[in-house]
Amino acid sequence: MRTSVLLVEDDDDDAALIARVLSRFTRIQFDVSRVATIAAARQALREQRHDAVLVDLGLPDSDGLASFTEILAVASGAAVVVLTGDDREELGLRAVELGAQEYVVKTEHAYQLLPLTIAYSCERQRHHLEVQELTAALANAVDAIATLDADGRCAAVNPAFQALLGYAPPEVEPTQLLDLVHEADRQRVATALSTQGMEEHAVRMIRKDGRIVPVQLSVVARARGRGHFCFVRDLTRQKLVEGKLASAAAITAVGSLATGLAHEINNPLAVVLANVEEASRVTLDLEVGASASAKVDLADLRTMLEEALAASQRVQFIVRDLRAFACADDRRGRVDVNAVIEACCNIAFAEIRHRARLAKDLRATIPVLGSEAKLAQVFLNLLVNAAHAMPEGDVERNQIQITTTQQGRTAIVVEVSDTGSGISATNAGQVFDPFFTTKPRRPGMGLAICQATVAAHGGDISIRPREGGGTVVRLLLPTLEAEVSENPLGGQAEGGPQQRRVLVVDDDPLVLRSLTRVLARDFEVASARNGREALDLVRAGGTFDAMLCDLMMPELSGIELHELLERDDPELAKRTVFLTGGAFSGRAQTFLEAVGQPHLEKPVDLKVVRELLMELSQTPHAERPSAKWLG
Repeated sequence: MRTSVLLVEDDDDDAALIARVLSRFTRIQFDVSRVATIAAARQALREQRHDAVLVDLGLPDSDGLASFTEILAVASGAAVVVLTGDDREELGLRAVELGAQEYVVKTEHAYQLLPLTIAYSCERQRHHLEVQELTAALANAVDAIATLDADGRCAAVNPAFQALLGYAPPEVEPTQLLDLVHEADRQRVATALSTQGMEEHAVRMIRKDGRIVPVQLSVVARARGRGHFCFVRDLTRQKLVEGKLASAAAITAVGSLATGLAHEINNPLAVVLANVEEASRVTLDLEVGASASAKVDLADLRTMLEEALAASQRVQFIVRDLRAFACADDRRGRVDVNAVIEACCNIAFAEIRHRARLAKDLRATIPVLGSEAKLAQVFLNLLVNAAHAMPEGDVERNQIQITTTQQGRTAIVVEVSDTGSGISATNAGQVFDPFFTTKPRRPGMGLAICQATVAAHGGDISIRPREGGGTVVRLLLPTLEAEVSENPLGGQAEGGPQQRRVLVVDDDPLVLRSLTRVLARDFEVASARNGREALDLVRAGGTFDAMLCDLMMPELSGIELHELLERDDPELAKRTVFLTGGAFSGRAQTFLEAVGQPHLEKPVDLKVVRELLMELSQTPHAERPSAKWLG
């Protein structure tokens, strides 16, 4: 084992004695370099790294402990051992408080122990550096981490833990971990905390604002019964994706089943329809020459045949609608919202007919651009939710109403109202949260998926109590005319005022698409799927008035992009609004505090986003030189 030592000593005899003592030690081979002044020591430490530094505080250019502090600052993690002829204990303690690993008074006995002193000092310094590195790593970890004492209280938490649950350190650190866990999951967590090994559970935790967060909780016992380490991973996005996949899989399964059944149903149904229609015609012909009593019977028979025909046609429509909307088709095109709602009403009527009357007032006239299948899922979910809000058996008293109205030429408003049990003020703010539900044995994903689908179409969804009892769900969807007016290639009249140019950067395709669509109403918008694409646009000569950038991206994060733009396009770097998902690393938090630029948490208030971008882009590209647009 080799250990490099820098000896800072001006006395030749002391230096020779120390070198001799170290050379005789066989367990460790010491490589000793010697300088005679503090200034030379600083220079040597800048040029080469050493494992240990032995520094005499009595040198001609030494200023006592002040000189020691200078050496410590450039020691690069080396163990610093102070040598002195002053045997005052308080001086040695002060050196150790400032960071010295050891304090050695120059005596023959101390010199004999010097090899072991240096070895132990180096080991303690290595341990100290490892603790610092581990502490920094935990502080900047993406996962939330808490250190629990033996009683299960939070003794320390990292920034990600604070961001996940919304508590400041003084609020959460004396708190029992079980108090932060959903009541239904506390017994499992309590059992895990009673073990001395490692356990992992999917549980729910409660934020400061009352929202429930699904997490993966890993509990690892600390040594000597001192408590546990808890590693908490936010599963919100994963559960949302799983919910979407499960929904898509279920819909695909229904679609496959509907496709198979359609053939089996439609063949005999065609026979029924044809025969009922023909029987109805024959009955009508027979009435011409029949007696009065026979005419009455034939009229009753014809009525029954007409009812059978209407019922058979209803089966035909239901099978057709189920086949049309049961596949998870993301392709977009012209969508007649009224037609989609009519089809959904046919499918949902089995759930509605024993609970409420269904009223429709469909007045929207302009189609929207979107996925017919996805919008059908939204409307169907809302109709079924409305039906389930009312008990069976009171049809005359209860009603579900669905309306569509035109809001100018650029938007359609869809409202689904019911006279059911309504929604409490406490739950109103949580209904769109993933996994929030008031129904037993339901996953609570329906409205969260509806919100994501509507947002992906550039729209908005909200819920409010209905006057007189019940609930109203309101959707706002942009029409095809809005999509055309948002298209930046449509341009403005030649010579007219030019729109400001904005670059939107986000690795989530749904977020990127919806932000681009909405901002295109007020700006010329270019989009990039990651920081690397954004940087390529700028380096290709693109000029932008402002940028909206996600902070955490897998390929060239917002932080790294900003650092590069400070050199390539410092003006754009200053005109950037950052987006965060709420939980971000200590490095990201430090960065945001340092740059002092605006940042918003997703989901963002689009009005606030527009106002910030308008404010940052005060000097449009047309008034700046070298304006090149890469849309």
